[in-house]
Amino acid sequence: MLKHALLLICLPFLLALESTGCPTLLDAIRDELRHTNPQIQDIQILDTKRKYTNYWVIARGIVAGGVFDGDFEDELFSLLVVDETYSLVLAVVDVMPTPRWRDYDLWIESYDSENVSIRGHGFMYNDQPFEKSYRVPHR
Repeated sequence: MLKHALLLICLPFLLALESTGCPTLLDAIRDELRHTNPQIQDIQILDTKRKYTNYWVIARGIVAGGVFDGDFEDELFSLLVVDETYSLVLAVVDVMPTPRWRDYDLWIESYDSENVSIRGHGFMYNDQPFEKSYRVPHR
C-alpha cells in the first residue's frame, strides 16, 4: 500500500523529469516569437479555440525577468494555429508588441474553421481597445 502511495506522489515528478528533453508547445511558440525578439523567454497561452482539426491559440511572450527597458517588443502577443496534439505550431498568423507593458488582455472573440476575430484592452483601466479579424483557410 505504501509503495502505491509513493508511486502516485512521485509519478508526476518523474514524468516532468523525463519530459524536460522533449520540446513542448511552449517551446515551439518561444521559437516563433524569437524571430521577432530573440530575448523572449516566458510564454503563456491566453486563449485557445477549435479550428476544424487544429486550434487557434493566442499566446504572450515576455523577456526573462519581465522588466520594462523601453522596448514594447519585449512583450509580444501572437495568434497561431497549432496542431490537434498541441505540440506543433502550424502557422503564425500575427505577432504584435504589447500596447501596454504587462497590463494588456487579449482573447479570441469569435471564430470558425477559417476566420477568427481577436479583441483586447488594457487590463487595469479597460482602455486601449483592440480588435482585428483574420482569415486562415484550411491547410
